[in-house]
Amino acid sequence: MDALVAGVAGSAPPPPVTGSTSTPPSPATDAPKAEGAAIPRKRRIRMDSGYADKGTSYDERGTFFSTFMSVGLVSLGCSFLFVPIYRIFCAPAGHGADPKFYTPEGQREREERNRESPLPKKLIRMRFLSDVGNTMPIAFVPLQSSIEMLIGEPALAFYSAYNRSNRTLLGVSSYTIAPPEATNYLNKIQCFCFEEQRFKPHELVEMPVFFFIDRDFLNDPLINWLDEMILHYTFFNLERTRDVIMRA
Repeated sequence: MDALVAGVAGSAPPPPVTGSTSTPPSPATDAPKAEGAAIPRKRRIRMDSGYADKGTSYDERGTFFSTFMSVGLVSLGCSFLFVPIYRIFCAPAGHGADPKFYTPEGQREREERNRESPLPKKLIRMRFLSDVGNTMPIAFVPLQSSIEMLIGEPALAFYSAYNRSNRTLLGVSSYTIAPPEATNYLNKIQCFCFEEQRFKPHELVEMPVFFFIDRDFLNDPLINWLDEMILHYTFFNLERTRDVIMRA
């Protein structure tokens, strides 16, 4: 009986271990490292939040606006410099100016130059056209369809306007020249353009245009071959234009 109890006690399982359990060694971690072997580095992951890109875009916008403002200021400064430059270099010789703005010295030089080498006379036909805005209830027509005039000699033409409404109208006119290259050579002595015109109800008004074509027209190889020019006037309703501007 004592031998049986001793056998059973010898075959009983060992008591459970309540402490920390040991894991089998890993060959990759616990293996002894060879001398001189490279130690692998941990990979670092960098996450960009996007603020750097936004800062770059703000810098680009600032550069653009600063460049834009610099160009605007330089252009504004040049526009103020053009006036003294013109008075110093161009005005004394009378270049690029309307004849009525010539200085006495420039006018004398031009007259002497014309006497020494007189330009040939040329006859040109000037045609007259008219138009009115949609909100201007007047009849506006030229009293002559065309005239023939000498280059450098003044000519007189008339336009007529009739107020077809029962109220007083305020209007203003503008003009164009065809071809546009000849605009600089048309000089108006008396004209109704760009001035406020008042038309009483059913009033008929005749408006003169006194003008001439500068003789430098004959020195311009781009247009001196022309035999015909067109002077086109358009009338607009000044009151309606003011209303549109005030509503805007």
